[in-house]
Amino acid sequence: TGANLFWSAHGMSSSIEWEAAHRFLLAAPMFHIGGLAPLFANVLRGSTTVFVADFDPVAVWELIGTERITTMMTVPVMLAAMAQVAAAKTVDTSSLVNVTCGGSAVPTSLIDTFAHWGVEVQVVYGMTEFSGGLTYYLPSTMPSHRGSQGRPVFYSDIAVIDPDTEHRLPEGEVGEI
Repeated sequence: TGANLFWSAHGMSSSIEWEAAHRFLLAAPMFHIGGLAPLFANVLRGSTTVFVADFDPVAVWELIGTERITTMMTVPVMLAAMAQVAAAKTVDTSSLVNVTCGGSAVPTSLIDTFAHWGVEVQVVYGMTEFSGGLTYYLPSTMPSHRGSQGRPVFYSDIAVIDPDTEHRLPEGEVGEI
């Protein structure tokens, strides 16, 4: 619903650094919540959105430099391709503050690679049913939780339940979100 999109955008943009001065490169497809949810958060916060039709890591690095992109949403394979390009040629990372990455597990090696360039990788766990990012791991605020999916966004509630009994499980137990 419209309310889902609003509260998801508000929760995401209140949980991580999402500022009006940011310039967000939207490389994720908007038919997917990973592309649509950031667009709503950008509108909510007043951030500039720069659209790119297709992901090409060389073109993305060029856009980051020319458009002074500060943040973007990726999946691990996109982030890995960007890292390969950056290892092979000179790229301008000076404007890039952070990159949100999710859709599957994000290797800590990618987080470390981008940290070496001064760019924080924010790991997101999102759900279409939630209308966007549900949890975030930020290395700068949670260094001891490497490999985790982070903390829930504001205005969310997460429970791990036993799928057979539908009862909430204690911390550390395996179940369904």
